[in-house]
Amino acid sequence: MNPAKMLIVMALVINIVKGEPEEDKLSQIPGYPTTFTNRAYAGYLSTDSDSRKLHYVFLESSQGASNSAPVMLWLNGGPGCSSKIGFIQELSPYCLNAFQPYSAQDNLTPNPYSWSNITNLLFLDSPAGVGFSINTDPNYTFNDANTAKDNLLALKDFFSNKFP
Repeated sequence: MNPAKMLIVMALVINIVKGEPEEDKLSQIPGYPTTFTNRAYAGYLSTDSDSRKLHYVFLESSQGASNSAPVMLWLNGGPGCSSKIGFIQELSPYCLNAFQPYSAQDNLTPNPYSWSNITNLLFLDSPAGVGFSINTDPNYTFNDANTAKDNLLALKDFFSNKFP
């Protein structure tokens, strides 16, 4: 099976989160109220090269300790668009207010339609070099096959080492 098909299959598989990497745990999400109780994590996932690491944000569903919700992978369109756009504007429990001009002092607005009400959310910045992801390889070729391969390896790292 080619890497793109393998990535699609992995993204469709329902997984239950059973572990948590303490080194990636966020004590507070910037802009979120201090009363927000969903656990959140951010860090880097490995590919087959030390010069490429994909940045992730994982937001546990609002089901808390009884969490048996599936994990949903979110990749913004592109290539070249950080998945943090989906995090801050579309799916998470708080978002920017679309009806007010943005300023650094704005508080985020509650999102009653957050997908975290029913699922765990995994936001992945890809390809390597987009958003907070890292790419220090000047010879890396950006294409669908390489991106799919890196994404698959990052997902394997996520489910094997971060959240087994």
